[in-house]
Amino acid sequence: MSQQEVLVTVTVDALNVRTAPNDQATVVSTYNRGSVLNYFEVVDGENVAGNPRWGHSVQGHYFWLGGTDHPNGTEILATVTVDVLNVRAEPTAQSTLVANYSRGSVLNFYEVIHGENVAGNDRWGRSVQGHYFWLGGTDHPNG
Repeated sequence: MSQQEVLVTVTVDALNVRTAPNDQATVVSTYNRGSVLNYFEVVDGENVAGNPRWGHSVQGHYFWLGGTDHPNGTEILATVTVDVLNVRAEPTAQSTLVANYSRGSVLNFYEVIHGENVAGNDRWGRSVQGHYFWLGGTDHPNG
């Protein structure tokens, strides 16, 4: 069975590829801005600048996805379709408000979480920052 590879482009000046998903691991190689790398899975590793997502290459190495054009790994873009969409600390309407976005704003998420049922929909998008927004208020209500 072959593994599906995802291609990403380096967006920082230099991105290190390491033997483990943390910045203390041995550097295997370094790639400059514009280089294209591949990975077959996203793993949670060391949280760097608020992002714990690392790409795991078919060669068995790791690189921080925050230094690429796909910082969340396989992410989905969703456009806000309600007047105001709240981003929350947990997938409930009562949890701490983190931010809010107006109609037409584009948000990204990498995981669908079942949370509080709002207007018949319990699906919430989880961002790489660990925040949540109700998918019923976007053009991707089912994730």
